[in-house]
Amino acid sequence: MDHKLVFTENGISVKGVIDIMLISIIFLVPSVMLLSADIPHDISTSFFVNILIMTFFSWVILVVDDRNIANIFVFIFFYLFFTIAPIVQLSEDNIAVLINTLPVDYALIFYSNILTTVFLVAYLLFYLLFFLKKGKLLNKSNSYRLEEYSINESRKRYVFYILVILSAIAVMMAVSEIRSRTVVELIVENMGDKEEKSSSLFRSKFIYSIPLAAFYYFFTLKERKNKWIWIAILLLFIFATKNPLLDRRNALGPAYLIVFHIFFERWFTTNRKVVLIYLLLFLIFFPVTSLFTHAGMANWSNISMTSIWFSIIDHFSELHYDAWANLNSAIEYVNVNGHTYGMQLLGTFLFFFPRSLWETKPNPTGSDVADYLIVKYNMWFNNLSCPIQAEGYVELGVIGVIFYAIAFGALVVYLGKVIWGHPSVLKYSAVYVSFSLMFILRGSLMSPFAYTLGTLVATYALPKGLEYLFKISNRHT
Repeated sequence: MDHKLVFTENGISVKGVIDIMLISIIFLVPSVMLLSADIPHDISTSFFVNILIMTFFSWVILVVDDRNIANIFVFIFFYLFFTIAPIVQLSEDNIAVLINTLPVDYALIFYSNILTTVFLVAYLLFYLLFFLKKGKLLNKSNSYRLEEYSINESRKRYVFYILVILSAIAVMMAVSEIRSRTVVELIVENMGDKEEKSSSLFRSKFIYSIPLAAFYYFFTLKERKNKWIWIAILLLFIFATKNPLLDRRNALGPAYLIVFHIFFERWFTTNRKVVLIYLLLFLIFFPVTSLFTHAGMANWSNISMTSIWFSIIDHFSELHYDAWANLNSAIEYVNVNGHTYGMQLLGTFLFFFPRSLWETKPNPTGSDVADYLIVKYNMWFNNLSCPIQAEGYVELGVIGVIFYAIAFGALVVYLGKVIWGHPSVLKYSAVYVSFSLMFILRGSLMSPFAYTLGTLVATYALPKGLEYLFKISNRHT
């Protein structure tokens, strides 16, 4: 049981010491930031309660149940977006407005922190109750098993070749689209506030995800002849169809993270290593990288440790980290406009339904909240995030927050069970969804739900459908 805090004759095991160090750092970083910030006492207390919850959360993913990758990304999201980022943003001198133009209202801030507390407590309680009920939920011996279609290896290879052919067609479509579009069109489509059309969604999320499906499927084959040649071809296909010219940054992240994960899957034996990698990526690597890219190569010699430190801090004051501010805005929006009582969730599930036939189809929740900010506080665009607590609160208040927390707890439990199964398209699809959780949790829910589902149709339903066709043909031959 090497993933526990094991006490040996000589004291705590080395891995136990590492866990204690990680948990301590996770607690101390935001705590020191909070103590050094000039924030009212009651607000500081609400933040400190959430820091304690996040510390407990870190103990859950490192010690109690260290085999669920999906749980890590829930933790990282709330640690960065609702612990580190808001403390940084409130620490600015003479702060009068939040980064989304909403005026600072400490009563509103206190309530938004309470909603985050409610979500985290409900999520962790559900997860741990399920864990205790089922025993070692994610132990490899109890991992999820899906009965695969009984096709032999040669027929699986035929499925792979069909996926490669379809991938080549997708690449040709992608190259043609890139050549036909202008820079202005790219800016409008990838940064604008308009809902993506169904035809564009089908092309970008389904067709352009087929190379990813072929990549998954290749790693489910028992015999991989010419392995590195095929990997090189499939990576080129993925680069051609999944790039900033064709898709949004948030949608590209999970695609490349799953590729990275598959290459280093044997190394990711416990959550400890995954937490280390991704916390370093989000806390240090991405902010420092942006500093070097903005400074330009000619000015790299002028970069100091001080500038790197301020770059890391400033990174959390950018609009990428607007989720906490938008939770505050959603509360005020509900105070003025009332709850939606499930309409936003209905619109999310029926995202594919054309607005021309459903004139009252809901907008993404973040767009509605942003429109409110535009009218009242001079916000300049309406492509804002809407975190999961805000989605629940807009729908049904605190009850909605608890409902969404339990729903996400159930999803993460399922993903954890699937991820520890044998290599399969289901397993890799579950890993993809795990990487998408930060995108989904940040919201608005409608867009990432549509994007993730579209990719899953390509990466799971398509190859399984082809397998089923071969299974039927095998019965009649």
